[in-house]
Amino acid sequence: MVEVGWLRSLGADGLARLLERRPEGCREPVPLALSELAERLVEPAAVLAALRRLERPALQVVEVLAALGGVDVDRAKVARLLGPARSVDVDRILADMADLGLLAGGAVLSLVESARYAFGSPLGLGPPAAELLAPLTAEDLRILARNLGLRPPSRKAEVLAVVAGTLRDADRLRSLLAGAPPDVRELLDEVARTGRPVEEPLYFSLRTSRVSRPQHWARVRGLLLPAGPWSDVLAMPAEVGLALRGPEWTAPFDPDPPVVPRVPVEQPAVDREAAAAGGSLLRAVTGLLETAGRDPVAVLRTGGVGLRELRRLTRLLGCESDEVRTARRHRTGTTSGWPRSLPSASRPCSPRGGRCRTCRVPTSTPPGARRTRRRSRFGPQC
Repeated sequence: MVEVGWLRSLGADGLARLLERRPEGCREPVPLALSELAERLVEPAAVLAALRRLERPALQVVEVLAALGGVDVDRAKVARLLGPARSVDVDRILADMADLGLLAGGAVLSLVESARYAFGSPLGLGPPAAELLAPLTAEDLRILARNLGLRPPSRKAEVLAVVAGTLRDADRLRSLLAGAPPDVRELLDEVARTGRPVEEPLYFSLRTSRVSRPQHWARVRGLLLPAGPWSDVLAMPAEVGLALRGPEWTAPFDPDPPVVPRVPVEQPAVDREAAAAGGSLLRAVTGLLETAGRDPVAVLRTGGVGLRELRRLTRLLGCESDEVRTARRHRTGTTSGWPRSLPSASRPCSPRGGRCRTCRVPTSTPPGARRTRRRSRFGPQC
C-alpha cells in the first residue's frame, strides 16, 4: 500500500524510480507533499494505469489475489493456486508489485482497493462469501449455520464469521456435496466451472419457503446466495467455487515469455528487400514534397494531419497511409512535422497579407486580416 511512511523510507533515489514506473504520480498539478503523492497513487485511475503497464504474468497474479478477496490473503494459498513449481516466479512478481505500491504484506497479502475490483469476475468466480453473507439478517445466518451442521453463536458478526469460515473449508464442502441429490451436484458443478449466475425469479425465504428446486437446496446451505439485497440472481461464493473445482485445479499462469519462431534468411534476399524498401521510401518522400509544393498540406490547429488529409495524400501518391507517415518522418525542408508549400522560381513569393508562413517574409497586410478567411490552411501562401 502507498503510505507516507513508506514513501519517505524510499529515499530520493527510490522515489525517483517509483515515479519513473508510475508517471501518473507526478502529472499536473504536481503534488507538493508526500501525502498528496500517496493519495494520488491510490486513485482508481492511477491504479488502473499501473495495471495496464503490467505484464501478463503479473496481471494473472493480481487476478488470483482479487479472486481470493484481495484483503488478508494467505500467501501460501496464492502460491498453491498458481502452481507450487512456480513459487520463485510468484515471489518475484509479488515483490515487484510491492515496489509499485500495489501490494502490501508478507505472509498475508492485501491489494490496493482499486485493484480488487479491476476484474468483473476474477477467475470466473463470484464474490467472496463474507461479501454475499453481509446483507443477510442474523436469523437467516443462523438458519444457514444450522443447515451446515453448526451451532450458531448469539451475535450476528460471530455467526457470519462461523458460516464464512465453514464455506472456506474445502474438505467440509466436498463431504457436504457428496450427500447432495444428483441434480444439485450437476447444477453446482456447472456453476463452479463456468461461473454463470443462477436465476431465481420466484421469492424464496429461508424461514418459510419449501425446498423445491436444486438451487433451493444450495440456497439454504449458503452454497448459492443472492447477488444483492433485492437481486433475483444467485451467485456462488468464490470459496465454494474453488472448493468444487478440486484441489488439483490451478489458475492460468504463464511466467515464461512465448517462444518466437525464427526462419533463416539468406543475406542476398535481405539486401534485395532493403534496396526495394529504400527505393519505395525515396519515391514516397519525393512525391510528398512535390505534392506539398503544388498544394499545401492542411495541418490541424493542434498539430499533425487529420484523417481526411492523410487519405487525400495516400490517394494522390498511390501508397498506404503508413508509407506517407514514414515519408513525413524522413522529410526535408519542413516546418513542424509536415512539408508545406515551397517557394520556387516558377511560383515566387507574392505578398498577400500578414506574414508568409513558408518563407517568413512579412507583408503589407496586418496579421489579423488572415483570420477573416473561413478556410485558410496556412494563411497567406507563397
